[in-house]
Order: sequence, then structure tokens, then C-alpha cells
Amino acid sequence: MFDEQVEAAWRDFHERLVTVIEEWDGDNIFRISLDRTSKDVGGDAPFVELNFVRPHVLVEVASNMTLAREWRMNRTQQAAIRRWGMVCPTRQEPTYGRYCDETRPDEPAIMVISVLRDVFGIVHPALLASPSDELTPPSVEPWQASPVHADSARPTCKAEINDLVRIALRPMLGDVGRTDEGDACIDYLDTFVWVRSSVRMPLIRICCTLAHQTPDLDEAARIALR
Repeated sequence: MFDEQVEAAWRDFHERLVTVIEEWDGDNIFRISLDRTSKDVGGDAPFVELNFVRPHVLVEVASNMTLAREWRMNRTQQAAIRRWGMVCPTRQEPTYGRYCDETRPDEPAIMVISVLRDVFGIVHPALLASPSDELTPPSVEPWQASPVHADSARPTCKAEINDLVRIALRPMLGDVGRTDEGDACIDYLDTFVWVRSSVRMPLIRICCTLAHQTPDLDEAARIALR
């Protein structure tokens, strides 16, 4: 389910990016970058720039010459960028670059998404920022979110993820408790359920207590699904 939602999000992002390329009438340079990078980190976060040099669109990609140390690319990542036919960076032009025909906006859009996903490993377009609110809607902090627009929030730590979980559960369950570890917890029927988020991957575990005398795994699964 998570993979399907991610793919759907990137398809939607692609459609909106094509529209932005077709209709962009703002500054000549349009940067799409990883959002919420620490201000204390020296260097750039991963980014792709669209430089509108009519009748072309110059797609530029961050290189190791400007990227923050934690984001610098290995040889495999750099080779993946070159396979798109991009010119390698120089001291004068510290980014990779390739010109595309502005009448074919799908080509630069596909290139941008491939670099962001496959090279820089950005999991979801919600993690991106750009000058276009249509392409990358402004983030909503978890404490500002409601069940109606909580999908717009971009949590940056486990505590904020737990806040969003409680926000999502509140319409169904009312007040949602909290364990000492910060997990959401609910007393339900004759058992105790808690929701634990992972700090290592995009994963939320839903757990519940089981009586010691539960006879077998099928019965345990039935109790958990209830």
C-alpha cells in the first residue's frame, strides 16, 4: 500500500511539473530541492534547477562541488546523471547540465524526477521545495494540522510523526493517550493497542497485548485484527 501511494504521488508530481514547465512565467531559474535541510550544514541540499533559456530549458543538477558533505555522490550516482547526456561540472559551471526543447516539457520533467528519486534517493515529493506552491505546497507543521489536511505535514522527527498519528486517530477515538516513549496508545475492548513509528524507515507498527493463554497464532491474529 505504501509503495502504491508513493508511485501515485510521483505520477501526480510529474503531471504538475509538466504544467509548471509549460506555463512558468516567473524567474528564469526554477529550483526544486530537498526541503527542511539543517541550516547548520555547509553546502547545498540535493537540487535540480530548470533554467528557462527560451526556446530551451536547461536542466541543471547539483554536483559534489557544491553539495553538503552528507549528500555527496558516489561514482555510481554520478554515472547515472551522465547517462542522461549531461555535461559534467567545471569550476565555472559547478552543476551538471543539459538543454531540452521547451516544446517537449515531458522530457525535462522525467529527467528531474529520475535524478531526484534514483540518484538522490528522495522517497516522496512531499519532501521537496520549490518556488511554485502548486508544485510543492507549503508544509504544515504537525501542531497546525487537522485530520482534513494532515497529509500536507512534513514531520522531521519521530515525535512529530507521533503527533500526526494522534491527529489522525482523534476523529475515530477521541482523546488518544501517550506512552512514556511517545507512542499513541488506546484502550480498546479488552486489550491495549499502541502505534509505534520507526525512526529508520517509513513504517508505522500497530501493536496490541495478547493474553498468555491465547491458543495459537490464528487466534492471536483474530484478536489483533479486531
